[in-house]
Amino acid sequence: MNGLKKQLRVTLLLSIVCIAALTGGFYLRSKRVPTTKPLPVSVPYQTQNGVSLTPIPATTTLVAGVNITPVPTSLVANLSNAQQVTLSSVTGNANAKAVSLVEANQNRSANILSHVYTIQKGIMLTFQGLGTAEELRNVLNVLTETGSVGTFFVSMEDLEKNADLVTYIASAGQAVGLAVNTGRYLTTEDLLSAIIEAENTLRTKIGFSGRLCLRQLTGSPSTMLRLAASAGGYTVLSQTRTIVTDATVSLGSASQICSSVIGNSMIGRGEILHFELGRTSSDLLVSNVVRLIMNSYTTFPALGIYDMMTNTQYAYDYPIPASSVLSSVKGKIRAGQLTGDTMAVIERRYIGIDWMKSKGFLPGFTDDEIRRLDRTGVIKNDRDMVFLTFDGWGTDERVEALLDVLKKHSVKATFFIRTADAARNPSLLREIGLAGHTIGSNTHTGFSLANYKAKNTFTELTSAQIKELREDLVKSYDTLVNIVGDLSSGGRPVLSTLFRPYLLAASKNGLETVFGCGFTYSVSGYFTFEYSGVKSAENFVSTLNMKIKSGQIYIFHLDDMPEFMPGALDSYLTKMEGQRKQYRFVSLAEVL
Repeated sequence: MNGLKKQLRVTLLLSIVCIAALTGGFYLRSKRVPTTKPLPVSVPYQTQNGVSLTPIPATTTLVAGVNITPVPTSLVANLSNAQQVTLSSVTGNANAKAVSLVEANQNRSANILSHVYTIQKGIMLTFQGLGTAEELRNVLNVLTETGSVGTFFVSMEDLEKNADLVTYIASAGQAVGLAVNTGRYLTTEDLLSAIIEAENTLRTKIGFSGRLCLRQLTGSPSTMLRLAASAGGYTVLSQTRTIVTDATVSLGSASQICSSVIGNSMIGRGEILHFELGRTSSDLLVSNVVRLIMNSYTTFPALGIYDMMTNTQYAYDYPIPASSVLSSVKGKIRAGQLTGDTMAVIERRYIGIDWMKSKGFLPGFTDDEIRRLDRTGVIKNDRDMVFLTFDGWGTDERVEALLDVLKKHSVKATFFIRTADAARNPSLLREIGLAGHTIGSNTHTGFSLANYKAKNTFTELTSAQIKELREDLVKSYDTLVNIVGDLSSGGRPVLSTLFRPYLLAASKNGLETVFGCGFTYSVSGYFTFEYSGVKSAENFVSTLNMKIKSGQIYIFHLDDMPEFMPGALDSYLTKMEGQRKQYRFVSLAEVL
C-alpha cells in the first residue's frame, strides 16, 4: 500500500512538471540566458551600489522571475480612443486595408523624428529589446523611482513569444512602440498589413492605449518603413543620442558610458536617448545608466514621446516654416545696405562703453572720429528706464533661473545671442522669445570686429576677414529667424536688428560691415558686471544701488555669469520695488 501511495505521488509530481512545461514555455529573445535566480516577489532588492529599489507591485502571476501585473481595466476601456488604424476600426482584413492606404498615400514618406522641438521641460527615453526578466524589471523600477516614462520598442516576435513581458511594460505605465524588421517583407503593403495586425494585438491583448510609434529594428529607417508609416499615419523614430548598445557596453561602468557618450554637456529638452536591452552580462548596467542620467545629466523629467510631440502649446517646427515668419523680419540682414557718409552712420548708431576711448581699442578711427563716438553706454530718457542686456549663450539651468527672476518682477530684457551655440539648443532661445524679451545678434561664431594684437591694442580686420564677418552676420540673423522669426510681443517682433560686438571689440571697418548688413544699432553699454570685481550677491546689490541711473545699459555675459547672479538680481529688484525711487527695466526695443 505504501508503495502504491509513493508511486501515485511520483506520478502526480511528474504530471505537474509536464503541465508547467507546456503552459509556461516562455522564453526571452536575448543574446544570453539569465543566470540569476528569480527575485523575491514582495521584498525590495539591492543594486550593485547598495541602493534599495521599490519593486513593481507583486500580483498573481510570476513568469520568468518577473511579477506580471494584470492590465488595468482603465487601459482596456480607453482602447477606443486610439487614433490609428486597427482591425476593429476597418472594413475587411489588414491586408485589404493596407493596400487601400498605400494607394491613397501616393508614395509619400514619413519624416524621421530624432529630436522633438519643444519648450516643454522634458526629455525622452527609448528602449529596444526585452533583455532578461531581471534586467527589464531593474529598468522599470528605475523609471518608477525617477518618475520617468520610457517607450519600449518590441518586435513582432516579442508580441508572439513574450506577450506577458510586453503586458508587464504597459501595465507599469510605460509606452510601447513597434520595432520593425522590414527585411521580412517584399512590399510596402505587406509591411503595413503586419504593422496593423501588430497594433491590433497591442491594443486588444496587451492593453496598450497610447499612440503607436515605429522604429527600424536594426540600422536606419528604410524607405519601405517610411512609406508604410506615412500611409498608416505612424511616426517613425530615431534618436538624438544612442547611449547603450553593443558598441558602448564595452566602455565599462555606467559612469564611464555616460562620460564617453554624453561628456560634460547636459541633456537638453526634446532629446531622445536610446538604450538597447540584452547587450550586457550585467542586469544592472542599463538601469544604472538611466539613473545616472536622470540624476546628473539633465534637469528635465523623462516624458512620453507622443505627448511631447503633439503638445501644441509647446512643440514647434524647426526651422519654423517660411510661411510663419513675420514679414517685418524677413530679409532684413543682407550685404550692401550702407551708403553715403559711413562715419555719420557709425556716430549715430554705435553705443559704446567708457573704457574704449583710444585708437588702440578702436583701430581704424582717427582721434577726431573717436571723440565723436558714444562712450557713455547710456540711452537718455525721462522715464527712469534702465536696460538689462545679456549676451553670448548659456545653459538651460542658468538661463531658466534668470528668466524666472525676470518674469517674477515683470522685467523685459534684451538678449544678444551667439547663434552657433543657440542652434544646438533652439528651444531655450525660443523660450526666451516666448517670454517677450528682445533678441538680437552677438554674431554666429563669436567673430570679433577687431584683431587682438597686444595689451590694449587691436588692429582692423583684413579684407578676407571682412568677407568672413559678412557671411557670419547674415548666418547669425538667418539662424535667429529660423527659431524665433514668428514671435511677437507688445505688437513688436521679438527678433530685432540690434547687434552687440563679440566681447565688445570694435573697429571702423568692422562696424561698417555690421551696418552695411542692415543692423540698426551696435550696442555695448554702461557697465559689465563680470569684469567689475563683483564677487557676491551682496556686493552686486550694493554696487547696483550705488551706480544705477536712468538710461544705463547693463551688460551680463551668459558664458561666464556667476552662479549667484540670478538670485542677486532677484534680491536687488525686490529691494528696489520697496523703495520710493523705482526704475523701469525694459528691453532696448522700446527706445531703439
